[in-house]
Amino acid sequence: MCNEKESRREWMLNIFNEAGKANSNNKNYQFWKQDNHSMLLKTEKFLFQKINYLHENPVRAGFVNESDHWK
Repeated sequence: MCNEKESRREWMLNIFNEAGKANSNNKNYQFWKQDNHSMLLKTEKFLFQKINYLHENPVRAGFVNESDHWK
């Protein structure tokens, strides 16, 4: 295990702290977005739409050229 101090720690904590201050639901830090809402996967079509969305995220982000190239 490495004992070196993480170089981005303070920078990241500042970002999470500012995000927390901007949202009245928080006391200190915010890491996750709070605008996600669960959806009932009622139909097969809707289920596959969501699965395809998840699989295409690495492609849209530019990490891979094809979704099946992502682990």
